[in-house]
Amino acid sequence: MLDALRNAQALAGDAEDRVLVHHGLLTPAEAGKRAAQRRPCATRSEASARPVAARQSARRPNVARLIAGTLALLVLGAVGAALAQRFGVRLPLARQ
Repeated sequence: MLDALRNAQALAGDAEDRVLVHHGLLTPAEAGKRAAQRRPCATRSEASARPVAARQSARRPNVARLIAGTLALLVLGAVGAALAQRFGVRLPLARQ
């Protein structure tokens, strides 16, 4: 329960800092320093207690996902060009 209380207090402090940064009363660097003071360092047990999804979100994208994303952009571009041609969409002329 004490760990949960400490985490809640740290989250409340982080939220307060985000509000202060948003209003321009605190710089992002100062907010980072304050957050580092609230959470000096994560112990090995805390790092292993993180959910698996949180650890996997830091992974780099693999080649298959990169290729799939590129192909999706190409297909969307081709569909957009075909629709523009079908409906006679023209680019506006530059003013002279």
